[in-house]
Amino acid sequence: MDETALTPVPDVAAESPTVANGGMSPDGLVYRIRLRQGVMWDTDPPREVTAEDFVRGFKRMCNPVASAGAIAYYTSTIRGMAEFADGYRREFAGRTPSAADLASYQNAHEISGLRADGDRTLVVELVRPANDLLNLLSMMFASAAPREYDRFVPDSAEFIANVRSNGPYRLTGYENGRFLTMERNPVWRQDTDPLRHQYVDGLDVRMARVDDDRVREAIRSGEADLSWGAPVISEDRRPRTRTGISGTR
Repeated sequence: MDETALTPVPDVAAESPTVANGGMSPDGLVYRIRLRQGVMWDTDPPREVTAEDFVRGFKRMCNPVASAGAIAYYTSTIRGMAEFADGYRREFAGRTPSAADLASYQNAHEISGLRADGDRTLVVELVRPANDLLNLLSMMFASAAPREYDRFVPDSAEFIANVRSNGPYRLTGYENGRFLTMERNPVWRQDTDPLRHQYVDGLDVRMARVDDDRVREAIRSGEADLSWGAPVISEDRRPRTRTGISGTR
């Protein structure tokens, strides 16, 4: 296996934090992650992604309605995040909060080990040194969240209809188990994104439980470009690979 495929690389971050570049304290307990300039949300009007958006993303991860499945990785690593998550759950125990309720709690409470130092530096303080912190920060759970998300309950239909993008494509339609469509994000710029490109005009993913013969025929006929999620064995036994879509940055 190519080990470089498993090594996190800077994305919205301008560089990987190290002791040498001032991004990590010598004891491994404090990270200062500098963000790349010019990465934009496709909001109206477009707005630059900030460190505060990442703080909001971590807070939303702890919400009691649809919390992140991998939240234990973060609550056991980032100082004060376990306490924040516990308080969030207790606040709404036995009742269903509205989007306004969630935003009110989230914006009135802080995670002690997480803060924005200006618009372009995210400071993360750890419970103990963690060699895998960059891997945790590269997972989709740790994505930034624009302030517009405060208007929606996480994972609700309203949220899905208003997902914002800072990558090369943006969501135009989604129905769980049926389809996902994306178009080019007009505010994305190649010079702010060393990892991705806008090679195609859009993406159209159709989801259905069909047998391999149906998938193979769709590819052969040009109805589909590739398959998604699992290998499909061609007639000469050579594998074709289903490729997944990882989301909008």
